[in-house]
Amino acid sequence: MKRIEIGRFAGFCSGVERTIRMTMEALNKDKNRVYSLGQIIHNPQMVRRLEELGLNVVSDINEIKEGIFIVRSHGLPDNYIRELKKRGLKIIDATCPFVKKVQEKARVLKKQGYELIIVGDSQHPEIKGVLSAVSEKATVISTKDEAELVSGKRVGVVFQTTFPLSWSQDIVAGLLDGCQELKVYNTLCFETLNRQKEAIEMARVVDVMIVVGGKNSANTTNLAKITASCGCPTYHIEEARELQSEWFDGVCSVGLTAGASTQSLLIDEVVSNLKQILGDAEVHIFGVDLQK
Repeated sequence: MKRIEIGRFAGFCSGVERTIRMTMEALNKDKNRVYSLGQIIHNPQMVRRLEELGLNVVSDINEIKEGIFIVRSHGLPDNYIRELKKRGLKIIDATCPFVKKVQEKARVLKKQGYELIIVGDSQHPEIKGVLSAVSEKATVISTKDEAELVSGKRVGVVFQTTFPLSWSQDIVAGLLDGCQELKVYNTLCFETLNRQKEAIEMARVVDVMIVVGGKNSANTTNLAKITASCGCPTYHIEEARELQSEWFDGVCSVGLTAGASTQSLLIDEVVSNLKQILGDAEVHIFGVDLQK
C-alpha cells in the first residue's frame, strides 16, 4: 500500500498566525485603509486573500498617506517606522516575537562592546530589520567559509530565526579559530527547528519529499534544501497544481511538509492531488499510526 506521510509541524507557525490575526482585526476596523510594505508573510495565496479583503500592499512608504500600517512578520527597519509615525499613521507591530528576540540580542551584544556577526541572508527582510536595530553596525555572513575569515577579540553572534541548525553549527565552528572571545545567542526559532528536524527524519524514510510554500519564503526554501541534502528527491511547490505525475513513478511513499506561512487548506489540496496521482494510498501523520 502506498503511503503519504504529512509532517506534524507542517504549516502555519504561531508568528504567522499572530500576524494574520492582527491584520484581519485591522481590516475589520478600517477596511481599505490598512497598509503593509511588501508582503506581510511569504505566502502569495494568503497575501492575495488579504488584498481581496482590503489590505493595500505597497512597495514604497511614500504611497501611504493615512490609515493603519501593519509591520510585517519579518519586521522593518526602524527608520521606516519612525517616518510613518511622523505622518500620523497608526502602527500595528505584527513582527514575530522570535524576530524581536534577534533584534534585542543584537542590541545587547553591541551595547556590551562585541563585534556583531549576524548569520543569515543579507537580503532577507528580517536581517535588514536586525541591521537597522544596530544602526547597520554588523557583519552578515551565511557560510562557514565566510566565518573562517572573521577575526576579533570579542565577537558576538545572532542568527536569522529560520537559518538551518546544522549550518549554524558549522558557522560557529568556523568562527572559533579567529576569535579570542565568542559569545553566541541562539536566536533560532524552535518551531522552525522542529519542522526542520522532522523533515530530515521523513526524508530518510520516504521515496520522495514534497515541500509546500512560497518560493520567496526562506524557511520553506531551506526545508527543501535540507531534505534534498539527505539524498531524497525533493520538489518545492507553491500550489497543488504544480505536482507532476512523473515525479512519482515507482514511488511507494511520499513525505509532505510545509513552510511556516503555508495554510492548512493548501496542504489539504496538495494531499488530495497526491491521492489522485498515487491512486490507492493511505494518508498518515508522520510518526502517528492513524489513517487520515
